[in-house]
Amino acid sequence: MHTPKKNNQHNNIPYSSTRQYSGSPYKSKMTPVPAKHRNIDRSAARNKQFAHLATLAPTPKSTTGGYYSRKGKYLGSHDQANDTVYLVTNKKERKAIKDAHKHGACTPLSEVRSAVVLPSYAVRQAMLEAVKRSNQPNTTVGDKKGGFHEEGGMFGLDNDGNENIVEALPGEYAVPGPGVKASVDVFSGETSTDNLKTIHGTYHVHPKGTAVDENGIQHEFEQFPSHNKAKNEGDIPNAQRRANPDKDANPYHVTGNSYVLGAGNKTVYIYNGNGVVATMPLKHFVKIK
Repeated sequence: MHTPKKNNQHNNIPYSSTRQYSGSPYKSKMTPVPAKHRNIDRSAARNKQFAHLATLAPTPKSTTGGYYSRKGKYLGSHDQANDTVYLVTNKKERKAIKDAHKHGACTPLSEVRSAVVLPSYAVRQAMLEAVKRSNQPNTTVGDKKGGFHEEGGMFGLDNDGNENIVEALPGEYAVPGPGVKASVDVFSGETSTDNLKTIHGTYHVHPKGTAVDENGIQHEFEQFPSHNKAKNEGDIPNAQRRANPDKDANPYHVTGNSYVLGAGNKTVYIYNGNGVVATMPLKHFVKIK
């Protein structure tokens, strides 16, 4: 059991919360396919390439897990004896998995380098509920409209080895603007009867609220994991520290990835001490079972 700590800034998750809105900087570009490569039937070659997989690695029938795309599309099964769900970020690996699945074969996890494990369905539903709470008014913390405070929590195994989710106390009210930070202590919900023996991950919401200053400039909360390199502060440095298994230096050792839930852009950011490892639309993230 982890002993709850009060007023511990190390447990807070601050981030730079101001950004001037400028619209999307991204544009879609597509390179036309040369004429000589169009309308070529490669099905025979693919059939020959993957036909042997059906006998070497048959699709397991006992698992409900598998590989998925960022859009929540099922790609195929893995060879693990569990129902773990993996997000595959590499395009070529996604194609290989789909091709193997078409031929009744699974793809060994050892061959999918871009696979990112996703939390259980129950944990992902708890994350969705945190987003809903952040969007709703909370007069206890001073957020009268909703969208101006963080919510979060942690998940892992309790003393009996069962999965458990511990919701954090809500963060304080904040309005986006220059130098303003919003935060939540993701470990603050822990009690003597509701706690974790092993912490698999943490999650918290970056709120959707916006504000216009006296100059007519709109500010909004940053949606992605924060990283102030100059001060070594923010979500990424916090993840670095929490990966340390030394209980004396780090009483809250986190064994896996953490999650920022962007309530404004409805995007889930999966990250660790090295940075963001994957992103996924919130609506797809929470629906995969």
